[in-house]
Amino acid sequence: MGRAFPFPDARDLTAEVSARLRSEPAPRPSALRPGRTIRRAVLLAAALLVLAAGVAVAGKLGLPGVRIIFSHTPPTVPPATQPAPGTPSPADPGHALALGDRVSLRQAQAAVSFPIRRPTLPSLGRPDGIYLAWDVPGGRVSFVYRARPGYPAAHETGVALLLTQLRGSTERELFAKIVGPGTRVDHVRAHGYPALWIHGAPHEIYFRGPNGGIESDTVRLAGNVLLWQENGVLLRLEGAPSLPAALAVANSLR
Repeated sequence: MGRAFPFPDARDLTAEVSARLRSEPAPRPSALRPGRTIRRAVLLAAALLVLAAGVAVAGKLGLPGVRIIFSHTPPTVPPATQPAPGTPSPADPGHALALGDRVSLRQAQAAVSFPIRRPTLPSLGRPDGIYLAWDVPGGRVSFVYRARPGYPAAHETGVALLLTQLRGSTERELFAKIVGPGTRVDHVRAHGYPALWIHGAPHEIYFRGPNGGIESDTVRLAGNVLLWQENGVLLRLEGAPSLPAALAVANSLR
């Protein structure tokens, strides 16, 4: 299975373990028993493997508020609710994506306690819709962008990009389940912060709801996801056609 799962290189623990072994007193000869010695050696080796794997995942794939779960089972990702083909709403571009209530930027900022970041990429311009939902602790703010040059529509409604922001510094609120060898997770930097570029096969996202339970949150736009955190705010950008296109949006945040 090692060839089927994308897994980061583990941190080299050789020097740390060797130093600790040298610092511990040698056991008395009477305490050495063949069976016990072999058993301890096996347990030590297993512990080192688990420790190395845990450090690699936490250090290279972990983000505060996010847990990445690898699985070989294909996900059952239900499509987001969509209007009938050919009937997108010009006045409400995100109405089919279950994003909450449509609000102004001022209303959204007054409702949530975290600072809302806004993309300033000239080719992107202003969002076509801003939405506020309370399905996660602290609220969720979503920016919807229709198709633009360099950002083709990734959805039947004509939506090209979806930028979601929520509080992510407390308990693990958002869980991303990454499945199968067809999905890749790359460690990158977005707006100067550690980020995850999730691309390839469909995947599921889970978050901790207002009542503490784990709830499913479908990735609404078919395609790629850039996930990162800035000073306690978790950001998710969906629909960018490539990593450079996604980073151009993320790096323009103000």
